[in-house]
Amino acid sequence: MTQDPASQRNRPVEDDLALRSEAIRWMAELPDQVRPIELGRRFPRIINTVAAKWFDAIGCRHYLNSLQFDDRGGRQGFTFEIVQEIDMLRQHFDAIYPPDHDIWKKASMRPALTRWHRDCLVMSGA
Repeated sequence: MTQDPASQRNRPVEDDLALRSEAIRWMAELPDQVRPIELGRRFPRIINTVAAKWFDAIGCRHYLNSLQFDDRGGRQGFTFEIVQEIDMLRQHFDAIYPPDHDIWKKASMRPALTRWHRDCLVMSGA
C-alpha cells in the first residue's frame, strides 16, 4: 500500500503561505506574458523557491524539472492553468540560461586539457 504524499509533507512555514518581498520584486521584473500570477496566488512557496533559485542555473533548472515531472508518484498534479504558467516560466528561463546539450562532450575534454597543460609544464621544465 502506498503512503499518502500529503502525510509526508513538512508543516507549512511562513514562506509556504505568502510571497516574500524578493519574490514579488522578481515577478514584477518578468515580462507580462511569463509572469506566473495564478501560481503565485495558489502556491506562493513555489514562487518563493523559484525566485530564490533564479540566478542559479543548475539549481533552478532542477527545481523547475521537479515541478514538471513527478518523480515521487501518487501526486495530484497541477491544474492546466498552473501547468501552462510553469511551462511559460521554464521557456523564459531556458531562453535566458540555455541548457548545455553538450555537457558530456565538455566533461570528456577536461582530462585532455589537463594532460596537455601538464605536458606543457614538463616540457618547459617548470
